[in-house]
Amino acid sequence: MRHPLCRLAASVSIAALVVSGAGTAGASSAKLTVEPVLETPRNLDMEFGGFLGKRLKANMENWELRVPGADPALTEMFYDRDRVPNRDLLPWSGEFIGKYLCASILSYRILKDPRQKANIDREVRAFLDSQDTDGYLGPFSKSQRLTGQNTWDMWGHYWAIRALLMYQQEFGSQEALRAATRAADLMVDTFLDKGIAFTNDTSFGQMNYSVIHAFTQLYELTGNPRYLAMANWIVKQWELPGAGQYMTYAMAGKEMFEFPGKRWRACMIFSAWRTCTW
Repeated sequence: MRHPLCRLAASVSIAALVVSGAGTAGASSAKLTVEPVLETPRNLDMEFGGFLGKRLKANMENWELRVPGADPALTEMFYDRDRVPNRDLLPWSGEFIGKYLCASILSYRILKDPRQKANIDREVRAFLDSQDTDGYLGPFSKSQRLTGQNTWDMWGHYWAIRALLMYQQEFGSQEALRAATRAADLMVDTFLDKGIAFTNDTSFGQMNYSVIHAFTQLYELTGNPRYLAMANWIVKQWELPGAGQYMTYAMAGKEMFEFPGKRWRACMIFSAWRTCTW
């Protein structure tokens, strides 16, 4: 079955990412080139009953509230990153805390259970305290961080920044925003126009490109032109041979399943257009 709307959305999303007119550093937000059609309502109260309401509460009781105690490595791995012997980490181990926090914050917006808030605050505090002095927010040792082989370190940083920005937006934490920008600044300093490969895993390194979404969000929030420059640089990276070639295939009107890089994580790449153009 063909989905022309999906094809069109992908084409428009990617093409709209490279924008003209950057905001200035220190501005409260970037200059938006397209007015938003829809806006996310703030301070919205939601209540779900029936099957969905029961599932939401069961998820909170049996997953969200239990995970930190049942899996302390969720944050401990970040404190252990330079200990010897090294932890036996997966290439994507850095993603778990960010994903957990994103899901918990979204759940809290609906249920507003004070236990959720206390849980989220504790995990964010532990995560913030683990950040290295250079801004690094991953679980890998100094010899492997960001540029190490077979690590999805930028993918992990994508989820870290997304979680911190959601926390900042939900609870007004400027400390979380500063941590997110410090992590982003480290990636800019490491990669932008330095001739270093952004994808370090020969099989799935394209997942590292997903951090483009975080950079476009940071650009919208801060107006820092370095974040827009980094997003545009990533666009050029994915057009290199062997990369996702998302722009080429989208502009050619190809279906998503025809793209060289078609795993679900590419959805985060398509999300990047929203914050660059709205």
